Amino acid sequence: MRTIQQIYETLHNRIIAEIQKVNSDMVGGRLGFESPFALSHAAEIRLLELLSEQITLEGNPLTATSRDVSNIGMLEYLGELKNITRKPAQAGVYSAQFAGKEGGIIEAGTVIRTAGGVELAVLNEVEISTGQTAAVEVSTLEAGARFAVLPQESFNLTQNISGIEKKGVILSVKQKAADLEDLEKYRRRVVAAYNESAQGGTMADFRNWARQVEGIIEVYPKQAITAFSQNYTNQKPQYTINTGLGFPSIYIEFENNTPMDEIYSQYLQIISKNFTLCGGQIQLLPCITKKINVSLQTAGGEDWDFIVEQCENLIKDYLKERRPFVEGLDEKNVSQISKTEILYMLNENLHKFNILLTGLNLFVDGSTYNNYTLAFGEIPILNPHNWWK
Repeated sequence: MRTIQQIYETLHNRIIAEIQKVNSDMVGGRLGFESPFALSHAAEIRLLELLSEQITLEGNPLTATSRDVSNIGMLEYLGELKNITRKPAQAGVYSAQFAGKEGGIIEAGTVIRTAGGVELAVLNEVEISTGQTAAVEVSTLEAGARFAVLPQESFNLTQNISGIEKKGVILSVKQKAADLEDLEKYRRRVVAAYNESAQGGTMADFRNWARQVEGIIEVYPKQAITAFSQNYTNQKPQYTINTGLGFPSIYIEFENNTPMDEIYSQYLQIISKNFTLCGGQIQLLPCITKKINVSLQTAGGEDWDFIVEQCENLIKDYLKERRPFVEGLDEKNVSQISKTEILYMLNENLHKFNILLTGLNLFVDGSTYNNYTLAFGEIPILNPHNWWK
């Protein structure tokens, strides 16, 4: 992109040249008006070029600005054109157990506070039954991952209620507390949606449709003719939908590896809306978790807890990038988990702490491997276990 000075020099020289065509006696002369005239127009042209550059950048999801940093919010607009909306921050919803006398009433809006200081409100009025306990849905008062609550976490009522015990316990998670979707993660989903145009029911379509559903990280579609190897004969389809094209099976990677009926249903609705049903089945299944462990060897004398902490985070990041390869859909094959790669990656990062790992063993579901290739539908998870030494 040219600077104002460059545009000015071009315009100034052009004006002088045009005048000389009319008045050949003016050679190297100056009339006095050409400089401000050229400078004024140079500024106008520069503004037009900047506007053109901005339009070009904003029209591309790779470079479009978000509402986080711009009132334009073109990235979100481009995403909405493809039905890809940015996942908002959401409150956590939990099942909480209250105890008390039979007939005691817990009103909607009743506030509880966990041991960690998170406040939640009761969503619906509930009466204590014969068993003297009641499971009640509660929601965090604020949205965001920092307000997440764990099952079995205790809580107290913030005010006394007749017939209701002050203390209770969180039973289970109904909806995960989450932050606003990371901007670059959202950008990747939008870019992928433009790269994978709908083609009437291809594997790319099923992946693209999944990106519209909150709670789905990724899907791995494959034609059923080759979908079920003998390793997966025990896997029963969780949900099916009738169709006539290809009988695909789709493994779904859920956030926190937590399959939920609501997420399955939302995905099926989107498929049904975009896909003509005429016999056969699409099978939707949760991804198969492969538990990864490592044992580390060092020269000795180091702070072992520090080494484990560093390695655990590094290996988790490494495994997040390893996923099964879907031929014809994925450009890059990142399905192999390599013992050598992990050891090299760890030493490269531990070098700044003057720590050297002398060896590493890789375990997948308890069996030792030098390299392990993720099969269709498999995702790796670092298994919390004391196998580090």
